Amino acid sequence: MEKIMIHGMLISWNNLKNKSIIDIIKNNMKFIKVQTRRDI
Repeated sequence: MEKIMIHGMLISWNNLKNKSIIDIIKNNMKFIKVQTRRDI
């Protein structure tokens, strides 16, 4: 039972990490778009 719980936690943590990385990339894309608009 403990192994399954830990495995599930690791999977969910990896999913959270992937989501946060995607969010960071999206935020960076927005920031870059804003920066380029300001430069123009």
